Amino acid sequence: KPVAFENPLGMLEELENAANGNPDIMVINIEQTQLFFQSSSVYATIFQKFRDKPTHGLAERILLLHDVIQTLQLDEGTHLLNAWLHLYRGIDDTSLRRLFYYSIFLYGCMSCRYLVRPFVPIPTRLTEEEKMYYKKHVFDSLDRQDYELDLLNIHGLRNEYHGRTKEEAERGVICWNSILSSLRMARAELELAIQNAGQGSALAYLKDFDRRIRALICFAVNLQNSEKFQAILDRAAETGYSPRANSDVLEATMRAELDNAQELIQILEMPEGRLVIPLASSPEKETTFLFGPNLTEQLRKKREIMLRYWRDSQELFQFKNRFNQ
Repeated sequence: KPVAFENPLGMLEELENAANGNPDIMVINIEQTQLFFQSSSVYATIFQKFRDKPTHGLAERILLLHDVIQTLQLDEGTHLLNAWLHLYRGIDDTSLRRLFYYSIFLYGCMSCRYLVRPFVPIPTRLTEEEKMYYKKHVFDSLDRQDYELDLLNIHGLRNEYHGRTKEEAERGVICWNSILSSLRMARAELELAIQNAGQGSALAYLKDFDRRIRALICFAVNLQNSEKFQAILDRAAETGYSPRANSDVLEATMRAELDNAQELIQILEMPEGRLVIPLASSPEKETTFLFGPNLTEQLRKKREIMLRYWRDSQELFQFKNRFNQ
């Protein structure tokens, strides 16, 4: 997943599942180990406590996490624990957990560059120069125009996790609402924990964790907007662009994506914000599975292009007003 973040309850569940098989050796794979498995870190403390006394069931996992918070003095109340629980519900304890294991964030937002691709109503009008900053990093799918113009297409095909039809995409939009609700509740709890924290390592941890969840929300919103945007275009193309239809719904989705890109720009430009998403050390090292160091510039370019083609939605839906006669 492109965003580096901790999921303490999810990790503890995986440890428990592995231990239940009575293995001789357990191999623990942690993304961004240099960030999340330092001495006295949350993950390291979870591992130490689990090694001393393995958990059995959800209740014992929650008690262990509460003990971790007390040991590291991260929160005097239960707000951080609640945030971890909401995060778990958002990405693990839902019928959509396979979205994360399928790595739709990695393949959609990053490898297909949904995160930085402009959402425009008539994509055939984009010039090669306007597309080159993202197109050159998308392998094996943008050599065909029908793939290139389809925001539901991931490397040559539509799949069940992102929507094979407009109906599946529309259902996906609703499912993302459930995930986003849990992630936003996690943020609300984190904000309360930050308000109650004093100065020091606890406050620094809480603020860093909050930045990461904010960025994760941006990625989820990006996927939701891509599904909503393409479903609107597909449905309109199938039923006919009605002269009586206006472009409000499409423009609302475009506006949501503009705001989402700006939110991520603000996160990345915070102190330590660039650590939230692993980036290449130079533009030359940017790949399909790694954003370049100029990610904020690409997000600004996306916004600029979307605004440049904004009125295409009114033309597409034959909406007549004083700007489009």
